[in-house]
Amino acid sequence: MPTNEYALHDGDRWFLYLPQAPHEFATEAVLADGLQGEPAQLDHWWGFDHKPERVEIRRENDPEPIVLTGPWLEISGAPPQLLPPGTRWFVNLPFALRERAEYAHVFPGHLVGFRGYIYDTIHKAYGDARVYIYENTLRVRTASSDGLVIMSRDWTFPDHIEGSNLAVALEHLEDYVDGLLAEVADFLDARCAQCGERWY
Repeated sequence: MPTNEYALHDGDRWFLYLPQAPHEFATEAVLADGLQGEPAQLDHWWGFDHKPERVEIRRENDPEPIVLTGPWLEISGAPPQLLPPGTRWFVNLPFALRERAEYAHVFPGHLVGFRGYIYDTIHKAYGDARVYIYENTLRVRTASSDGLVIMSRDWTFPDHIEGSNLAVALEHLEDYVDGLLAEVADFLDARCAQCGERWY
């Protein structure tokens, strides 16, 4: 059964999006030229050590395998990564892939909706401080040990983060959050100019 499908190519690994394959990581569910494929992190993506020519998909209680044959059109990239909770990836797909959202992660776009991820990361690291977030602003409040002096600082973060693909954008997000963590740490490590004590 010929197909006009696409194959992702990342180093010496090849990946196919196979929604016909079992969702669970079934043993020998997908064979490429007789060799067993490996399920990727997300459902429907399967990896192979070579560029497949003939793929068999075997499903429980189905005596006849589904057979797919190439050639597949090659796209550079690996399967998508999991997004932080609430985060979304927006991209303008090429016309030929407008109906193929499963390949959106390998094209330029931008991340949005990571406000909750920033809050959770800062709050987890510095739970003793009061962490607030509203719109695109992070506010951290802390006090001297006697509670008489209160310090507060705001950080404004971008409403989106761009990348040449999803993996690059996620790297930019992690770099930004790491830098933000360092700045919050410096703020909380400061000492009161009046009493010389550290904030807590």
